[in-house]
Amino acid sequence: MKKGQESFTMVYFIVKVFVILGIATALGFLIQYFFSMSIDTTSLRSELFLQRLLNNPNGVIYVDDLGTGWPGTIAWEKFTSAQLEASMQPAEGNWDWVAAELELSSRGQRKTIYYNKEKYVSWQRMVAQSDAVSSVREFPVQVQYAGTEQSGMLKIHMITPRG
Repeated sequence: MKKGQESFTMVYFIVKVFVILGIATALGFLIQYFFSMSIDTTSLRSELFLQRLLNNPNGVIYVDDLGTGWPGTIAWEKFTSAQLEASMQPAEGNWDWVAAELELSSRGQRKTIYYNKEKYVSWQRMVAQSDAVSSVREFPVQVQYAGTEQSGMLKIHMITPRG
């Protein structure tokens, strides 16, 4: 083989290596972009729902005569689906990305309410197909009954579509 042909082969090989490295780098950036655009935010959504549920004075928590909300204390008479739906709707936007079944038990009594009941029922099928995430959380709470306070348990079954 001639010296000129060997040099050409070597230069050609170096160019091929740089082209392959460029393609590999571009693929790496595309894969990173894809993963950054498809982050699963279901746990964050569920946590936001819980915080708003347990700390919103306009919601189901107990509010005293001075207007002070007591986080962790649920007012038995305010624990209704209508109250929950009204309190979870912000001034702008909506909370249609979560549906929940809430069960409050205290003194041998149970009360079950729903947030986005229609979506809760339809999204239960999505959980079986892995298109939605289901989580169940239980919290010890205080339950306010007409002036008396009792210990109780709040069980929340949330369903959030993936995305």
